[in-house]
Amino acid sequence: MIRPRGHDIAVVWSQRSRDAYAAEAVARGETYTFTDAWGRPRTWLKGEYAYLAAAAASLLLARCNLKHDVVEEADLGGDRLAAYRALLVSNAAHLADETIARL
Repeated sequence: MIRPRGHDIAVVWSQRSRDAYAAEAVARGETYTFTDAWGRPRTWLKGEYAYLAAAAASLLLARCNLKHDVVEEADLGGDRLAAYRALLVSNAAHLADETIARL
């Protein structure tokens, strides 16, 4: 679960963007299926559709020793958004109009 921890820097995770990229990957055949260690079939997204940008932004901040939150787009209400000094929004091309207006 993604949950704010009270830091003043945040990375935005957008479930809407992740779902849109996944749908596009399926439509374009940009997925691959494999069998995991327990014999279950798994499907992963290829390349740009994997929506790894939020994780990469979080890793960059961590390597720079900058404590930060990872916040779901849906949780960016007025009080929470106002508490952040810096907000990283990476590869989230499908944000809701309400989120864009708040930002």
